Order: sequence, then C-alpha cells, then structure tokens
Amino acid sequence: HGEPGAMRCPLKPVNDVVDQLLQMITSADEGRAYLCLSPSQRVALLVNNLGGSTPIEVSLATRRAIKTLTNNYHVQVCRCYSGTFMTALDMAGISISILKLDNETLSLLDAPAAPEAWPMYANVSDVPLVMTPILTDNANVSVNVPMESSSRPLLTIEQQRSVCSALQAAASAIVRLEPQLTMWDCQAGDGDCGTTLKAGAEAVLADCTSYPLDRPIALVQSIGRSLAGAMGGTSGVLYHIFISAAVAQLNAVQLASAPTAQVIAEAFVVGVEAVSCYGGATEGDRTMLDAMVPAAQAMRTAALGGASFAEAIHAAAAAAEAGAEKTKLMLGAAGRSSYVPADNLKGVPDPGAMAVAEWLLAIANACEPAPATLTTPSFSQDTLRHPEAVPSILARARTCLSRRTL
Repeated sequence: HGEPGAMRCPLKPVNDVVDQLLQMITSADEGRAYLCLSPSQRVALLVNNLGGSTPIEVSLATRRAIKTLTNNYHVQVCRCYSGTFMTALDMAGISISILKLDNETLSLLDAPAAPEAWPMYANVSDVPLVMTPILTDNANVSVNVPMESSSRPLLTIEQQRSVCSALQAAASAIVRLEPQLTMWDCQAGDGDCGTTLKAGAEAVLADCTSYPLDRPIALVQSIGRSLAGAMGGTSGVLYHIFISAAVAQLNAVQLASAPTAQVIAEAFVVGVEAVSCYGGATEGDRTMLDAMVPAAQAMRTAALGGASFAEAIHAAAAAAEAGAEKTKLMLGAAGRSSYVPADNLKGVPDPGAMAVAEWLLAIANACEPAPATLTTPSFSQDTLRHPEAVPSILARARTCLSRRTL
C-alpha cells in the first residue's frame, strides 16, 4: 500500500517467510534490537491477515511461528491470536507481532473485550503431540481387524467363494452404475454421489481377496474399513454407521458357526436403524433409507418365515427396488435434495436409494436362483420416456427367465 518495504526477495515457502520475519523481530543488529527474548520468557503471539490471505495460509504461518518460537527461541507462547485484525484493503500477506508477558499484561489480555473480532480464547495448549507410527513401504493397512474367538473357520471354502463372488458382483454393479448415479445426483443433489460410491466399490474390489472370508464379523469390519478409507461425503459416513452397527449386532450374537438368515437380517435391520438415528432421516424423506428400510423389513419378514438367505436377500432386493422407484414421486425432506427446487426432482429417483437397490440386487443375483414367484420386469410409460434404462431392464428380464428355466 505504498511503503517501500524492508526488502525484496523471491517467493518462498511459508515456513521460510515466518522464520525470516521472526529473525528480523528478534535481531540484535544495530538499528534493530526490537525485542530481546530470553529462554522461558512468556510471550503472546499475534499473526495478522493483512486482508488478502486465505485462512489456511494464516493457519500455516501461525503453526510455524509457534513451533519456531518454542523450539528455536525456547520461549513459552502462552497466548496466540490468529486472524484478521488490521488490514490494508485486500493486501496479500501477514504480519507477526510478539509481546512479552508478565502477570499484569496477561490479565489485561484475558480481560473481556467488546470488539467482536477479538478472540475470546487464545490459550495455547502445552499437551505434546502424539506422532503416528511410520509405516514401512510394503505395509498392508487394508485389513487390520480382530478375529472371532473361535479357532476354526466359520464358513466353508464354498461359502467363502460365494461371499467373495457376491461382494465382487455388488461392487462391480455400483462401478457400472456410476454414470447414471452421477446424472441423477446432478439433477437432485451436488453431483458427487456416483463418484463417491464408485470409490468405495473400487476399494472393495481391490481389497476383497485379502478379506478374512472365513470370519463373518471380521469380514464385515474389513468391508467397513475399505469403505471408510475410500468414501467421503455423507454417503461414506452413513455406510460406515450402517456397517458399524451391523458388526455390533453380530458381536452380540457370539457366532459359533455361519450366521443364519435371521441373524443376518437382524444385523441389517440394526444397521438401517442406526443410519436413521444418526442421519436424522426416515423412510419417505427421499434418501437411501427409502430403499434400506423396506429392504430390512422384507429381509426380516422372510427370514422369520423360514426363508433361506438367498430367498431373504431376493425379497430385500425387490423391496429396495420398489422403494427406490417411489422416490421419483417424492419431495426432498432430508439431505441435499431437501433444498433443491421441486421441479428439478420430478421423475428423478434418489441416487442413494437406487444404489442400495442395485447392490442388493447384485448380491441376490449372485446367490442361488430366486423363488419361482419372482415377477418378470415389464416396460412402463416411464421406461419409454427414459430409453437409456432399456438395456438394464432387458438384462434383468433375461436373468429372471433363465432362473425360471432352471
């Protein structure tokens, strides 16, 4: 803003800039000697945004200033003020100020202040940071979960193969559906549902062969770990909640053998209830729960009626698909779609619900044939308005017909 400045120099990393500023402030050279610091001296630090710097830039400068003052100058930073206090219009840059403290000065700094821009709390914690362990180059962190107490496998080799095939089928289905999910979410949300779910699906495909397939609880935990490491956004959190709750339910059962359809159904129900509890949505709010809730109910009803797991998962898939289709007629009451104009939602299904229906259907298709009462998909007026859906419907029809032939 018109001043010539103390010097001109090439652009430097923030750490180098902060160190240079501190050297100038604490310099004992002739004509300077602004501030002489002694070891253990208590100081207050102010890092000021001159107007055009971003919050993250100011935060990086603040972190470096505290570290350098503590480690290099051996002073105690008791108070730290970081933010925008004095600006020169939109000038890019920061200023650093250091104030020696005694008890009286410290009490004055801590006294209530009327200006809203002045921070109410400026204490600097003296709790040391705990550094994370350094992993080796070949460290495998994809699976690191406790095993069940049983010393023998709970699933047979054939069951393990079936589980792996079902997981791969579900994940592959989501990867293939990603463009459609993204298109729906661009109309009804923020456009990231497809890519988020695809990232989780690809993580499952990459980690699947390393899962403890013979241990159901550890297996589900491993799936959750894959999803949590790859998926961001709301979907990632909700799926992690779903799996964590399901694992807790399976742990409560204390499995001694392969879980029955009833045990799996109850774990699924508990997971869905947790998503509703912590996510704050219910069936009818136009979310993934519009597929999950009817799927959970159908799976539990089928399992309690003596159905096999294959029959129960087919019932769940059918209920999820029906529930997801209903979202085309719903207004958003929760999630991103709740503040999207109603006209944008007409005829557009909720992508999260459609994804649930898709991976449940893929798991069902990977299991043994469905009951003979399975209804063959038919074309509707909505299908004729959306010809891009025809290939997937034909594929499902062929699947149903082949099962009936069997």
